[in-house]
This record gives sequence, C-alpha cells and structure tokens, in this order.
Amino acid sequence: MTRGVSNQSILFLTKTHIKTRAVISILLEMNFPIDVFIEIEKGSDHKYEYNHETQTLQLDRVLSPPHVYPFAYGFIPGTRADDGDELDILVLTDSVNIPRNTHQNVYIIGALLMEDEKGNDEKILTVLADEYESGRIINIDDLPSETLVSIQTFFANYKVDEPEKWSRVHGFVHRKYAYHIYEKTLIPKITHLSLELP
Repeated sequence: MTRGVSNQSILFLTKTHIKTRAVISILLEMNFPIDVFIEIEKGSDHKYEYNHETQTLQLDRVLSPPHVYPFAYGFIPGTRADDGDELDILVLTDSVNIPRNTHQNVYIIGALLMEDEKGNDEKILTVLADEYESGRIINIDDLPSETLVSIQTFFANYKVDEPEKWSRVHGFVHRKYAYHIYEKTLIPKITHLSLELP
C-alpha cells in the first residue's frame, strides 16, 4: 500500500514513448521535415529570444557593427541542447525573407560545431521544404563555399565586443551527423495519467 499518496497525478513513460527514440532514428534517416520557430530575420543585428512564460519575443541585445545574422535564426521546439535552451537553427535561403515569430517546415542538411561561454552551442543548418524537395540542396556539400564562409565568420566574431562572452567554431558536419545532434536533444514525451489510489 502506498502511504501519503491520494488522488495524485502520476507520470508514466508508456511503451510507445520508450520506443520514440528508435522510431525517430528511422524517420531521421528517411529525412522528414521538422518544425522550427524563427526568432531573428536574415540581416538583423537584433538578437531576440523567445520568452516561454510570456510567449513573446524579447530583445536580448543588439550586435555590434558590422555583425548581422547571415540567415534566419531560431530553434527547434521540443529540444534541449547542452546550454539548457532549445537547439539552434539557421534556415539557409535567398529566395524569401523569412519573418521572425513564425513557424517553418525545414529539412536538416548539416550543422556548424561550435562552443561559447556556456558550453557546446551547435547550429543546425536547414533549408525550406520546397528547396530540399526540389533536389537543389540536400546536403551541406550543395551549398556555395561563400555561404559556409559567411556563417563561420559570423559565429566566430559576433561576440568579440561583448564582455564575458565568447564563441569558437570548429567546422561543419554533414546531414547524418547533424541528425544525431538533433536526436540527442529531443525531449522525451511523457503521458500524464490520473489514478485514484487507496
């Protein structure tokens, strides 16, 4: 008999959720699109961050000149990276201007490995669904070299003038490795079951 527990909401990991990571691994190899949330527009020097309590974007800081985000920037909902925040993403496109405070369907094509004052801080590189499905860009090798240079240069330097902040880039990895980064940051889903206990 359980003592001191009555009319409690108890958390259970169901068999379905236990198998979630194995299923996701299969889906990732098949390369399904994922949902991302955009915090910062391409070309912006304003660093916005999403406040989960108010469900609004809040200005964190303004980058020092001449630094501006080379592409739309945001995160993958339902993930938790090493720094405690959601996993960061860039959406690499020149065809449209992706507005902040929007959700987009994207495909993972690679990642930039880097770290900052908080620890590992990988950036997942993605493209919009229509660009991936057209076959134009499906892996990081399909990107122009100047695109990779602009991304690496930005993240290596965008904190140089900020006290007690720093960043260090280690290079790019292909789609498969980027998926492993994504997979390990996924937050397992938990089912809430209410039980009446004697």
